[in-house]
Amino acid sequence: MPNETDNIIILSMPQVDVEALPLHLPLADGINNGGYVIPVFYGDCRIKRKQEYSPIDLLVAGLEAKRDDIIINDLVRFYDLRRGKIFSKHSVYINVLNADSVEVYNVAQAMESGSKILFRKLKRNAPLVCKWR
Repeated sequence: MPNETDNIIILSMPQVDVEALPLHLPLADGINNGGYVIPVFYGDCRIKRKQEYSPIDLLVAGLEAKRDDIIINDLVRFYDLRRGKIFSKHSVYINVLNADSVEVYNVAQAMESGSKILFRKLKRNAPLVCKWR
C-alpha cells in the first residue's frame, strides 16, 4: 500500500462500452455525474472542463445493474439507493504510479487501503463510487 508521503498518480482506469451495459443515461451535466470533469486542451492550453461520466462509476454501476437485471436511468439515484453498501462483486482495476513503481489495485481494495492520498485521487476520478465512503 502507498505511503502517505508518496506522490500517487492514477495512470489508467477502465474503458467502458456503455452499449454493453444496461445504462440509459442523459448527457452528463455536473449534477447527474457527481461532478466528474475532464480537461479539454487546445494545443498546450487547457481551455475548459468538460462534464463526463466517470468510467469507474459507469463500470461499477453497469456491472451491478447487469447482475441485478435492472436498467439504470439515473446514476446518482442508483448510488444513493445503495448508500453504505459495498459495491461490486466484480473486479474493477486501476493502475497507480506510486513513486517509481506501478501498482495495480482493485477499486474496492484501493478504497480500503487506508491511504488518504489514494482515496482523494479515487474520489476525484470516481466521485459516485466514493460518495458515501
